[in-house]
Order: sequence, then structure tokens, then C-alpha cells
Amino acid sequence: MEAPCYGIAASRLRSWTHERGATTAYPPGSRVGSTDRALLARGGHFFRNVRTRYRLRHGRCHHDCRSTCWIGWPIDLDQASIETAQRRAAAFGLENTSFDRADIAAYAPPNPFDAIIGRLVLQFVPNPIAIIERLYGMLRPGGILALQEPTWKLWLTYTAHLPLRLSVTKAARDAFQAGGASTEMEQQLYQGFIASGLHAPQLRVELPLGNSPEFRSLLPDLLAALMPNIIAKGLAIGHLGNLNTLKDRLDQELDRENSFASYVALIGAFGRR
Repeated sequence: MEAPCYGIAASRLRSWTHERGATTAYPPGSRVGSTDRALLARGGHFFRNVRTRYRLRHGRCHHDCRSTCWIGWPIDLDQASIETAQRRAAAFGLENTSFDRADIAAYAPPNPFDAIIGRLVLQFVPNPIAIIERLYGMLRPGGILALQEPTWKLWLTYTAHLPLRLSVTKAARDAFQAGGASTEMEQQLYQGFIASGLHAPQLRVELPLGNSPEFRSLLPDLLAALMPNIIAKGLAIGHLGNLNTLKDRLDQELDRENSFASYVALIGAFGRR
């Protein structure tokens, strides 16, 4: 039986922040890497959701796959992200995964894919609808297209009762927008699927909520990762006060309001050719 071939577009968010010096942007006391771990956890959840929804064979996908009946084909434009993914694949003993450094706008796979799964990629390209149409063209008949991108409006809504946290969230959003990223992708995902001929795409929004110490740290750690871009673009953040005490003040606000924290909402779009 021919092995199914799954094209995985690696998460671009880590590449984007890495290119802007995320590894040196964390102030003393911050939890370096918590944003990265959160991305991995949510990525795993998304892949499992796709696997369950479409009953993908052997019940495993990409990052935890040990079956030789799977072929993973991750691509990314950032070499550092590819090297990180290669180390993780080696740690899991994945020998059936190939990595390509390529621009998704120009990438031409050697063979059609049974499934293409992408997360946090299209928000960084200038014409995501055209990219979705290209991805659709890389699928075999009956192939699966599953994409997940951010929508910040819901996050801002669930943070409206926390003035400081709302200000920090808006500062992070503004940094993404100043760097050319789109922060509201729901319509572009839907329109891209429709333009490709997928007239009944399924969409699902996920908004994480939590109050653990690590979850509370996600927002200040994200802002820290974005600091090189904030400085380069001259964005005003003086209203946030002393950044060395920002995390403590955010925690105090949550305690004072007896509230949970939220994080960026992700919208998933699913369809079959």
C-alpha cells in the first residue's frame, strides 16, 4: 500500500519572532520559551483534531509519528526553525520526515499531498488567498487542507475588563501589524477556501483561557519576544510603565479582579478537495 504523504507547513510565528531577536529579548525574570511551548501544545492539539476529524490512517501525525507508513514533508523559509524541527524529529525517532527550506509562495512539491496542514503561516504572507489556492492545487483528489491562523478580536474582547492586560495585548498586536502581519485571518481563510472551490469549509475558533503561572506569563513573554520589532518600528509603549515590573503588575491585576487570563484566539479552517 502506498504510504500517505502529508505536507506540513511549519509554524511561522516562531520564525518571525526569532528573526527579530526573540532569543535575546527576554528581560530578567521572564519565562523564556513559554510562548514556544504554548505554540507546540496548541499545534499538537490542532494536528490531533485534524487526525480525528478525517480519520487519518494509523492515528498519528507529524510530531509524534513513529509509523513508517507516514511521510511528513515540513517546509519553512527560516533555517533556524528547520534545524529546530529536525532536532525534534530526531528526538522522536522520525526517519520518514523530509524538511525543505522554501518559500510557500513558490514551492512546488515533487508529488501531490494527501493532506496539507499549516499553522500561523498565512498571516505573514501578502496574499493569503492566493496561497490557499496554490495549496489546494498541491492536493490529490480527496486530499485534506487544514489551516489555523489567528484572530485577535476575541482575545481583546475577553481582556476588556483588565485595563493593563488589554494595553499590553494591543501593544503586541500593534507590533505584529507594524511588522506586516495580519492579525485577523478568519475572512481570508474562508475566502481562500471558497476561491479554491471548497464551498463548504468547516471553521472552528479556539480561545485558550487559564490562570496557571505559565499561562499568565504568555502575554509578557510574547511582548518581550516582540521588543526588537517594537523598538525598530518606534512603537510607543511608555504607557505600559516599567517593563521589569510588568509581569508582576499583570499578575496583580488578575488577582485583584479574580480573573482568568486569555491568549490569542486561533481559527481553524478544514476542507477536502
